Amino acid sequence: MSLTVKAIGRSALSLLATILIWTFASPSQAQQNADLVLIIQDLEGIGRRDRVETPRYRTQLPEQRATDNEWCVITTTYDTAPEWLDELTFQYFALLMRETRGEPTQYTLFRGSVTYMEIARDRNKQSTVFLRPNTLKRYGDVIGVAVEVSHEGNVVATESRETRGSAADGQEEWWRNPNLTPRDGYILNRSETPFVFVNFDRYETIRP
Repeated sequence: MSLTVKAIGRSALSLLATILIWTFASPSQAQQNADLVLIIQDLEGIGRRDRVETPRYRTQLPEQRATDNEWCVITTTYDTAPEWLDELTFQYFALLMRETRGEPTQYTLFRGSVTYMEIARDRNKQSTVFLRPNTLKRYGDVIGVAVEVSHEGNVVATESRETRGSAADGQEEWWRNPNLTPRDGYILNRSETPFVFVNFDRYETIRP
């Protein structure tokens, strides 16, 4: 399967300029930026540092034997501009690669979304989603993650990260490659995982 699409350059300086304008804007500039909803500061989800063990809770039941299972956690760090937002939807994509000797390289694209409600203005907020340990064991390593953030039906921010030198590296919107069919149900929000009660107040309320 070919994963070739057009390559594009990154515009990190443009993002930095936008952040500086928002932070130090004069009243007139602030008025011009009144439509600004959100800025993505960072996106993580590739490599060993983004693997976490299943949390362990103390109960009255006998202890179960610990396992070496690790989840992949994909994290978006972002700022919001309006005083309040009714909703924000984060649609995530994760591209996994599995290499087996004597067989073609297998690429699998997963897709999942989470909607938050009653978001107050703040900086360095975080949104997280997870891939199960067995998903990683079966489908391989994460070589690309992407997020599209929507407000009132419109995409207001997009970001992606890729493993350097991988098939996704330097590819424009690889998650829209027609050779890849997204699979739903594998990317989980916090409420669908054992992490739901970990640092509970750190995250926005998920709309049921």
